[in-house]
Amino acid sequence: MTTLMPQGPETAGLRPQLGTLIKRLSHLAARVTTSALQPSGLNPAQHAALRHIRTTGGCSAAALARLCAVSPQSMGLLLTTLEREGLITRTPSAVHPRVLEIRLSRAGARTLRSADRSLEAALDAFVEILGPAHAEALQAGLDRAVTALTRP
Repeated sequence: MTTLMPQGPETAGLRPQLGTLIKRLSHLAARVTTSALQPSGLNPAQHAALRHIRTTGGCSAAALARLCAVSPQSMGLLLTTLEREGLITRTPSAVHPRVLEIRLSRAGARTLRSADRSLEAALDAFVEILGPAHAEALQAGLDRAVTALTRP
């Protein structure tokens, strides 16, 4: 595993505190995200799935499960809910008729735009708290950490 922080006595006290802060921030971000998405009627998992569907322009449930890092069974339940609410459509693929291609419906696109606006406002408040320079530095550091920790 890649070391993200220099090792030595001068950083020994920072390591546990850093891990605790990352965990707290993760929980707080999840709470803020859930709250921001509430008016749209979406939860964070549904929002992530709809965003991936929009980005791909249409994909299979298996591909979507991989993109969202959830089991195919969990994705199946999530998609059933989204379809029942009229936010997605599932049609046979032209390439593989046994595979259902998932696309956003018009209502899904509207709901996703609304959810994105609410989430953007919440993130703007976060940037305001940190200030643009600190928020940019935090994002760059987190991007580096995620990249380093996900390398094989």
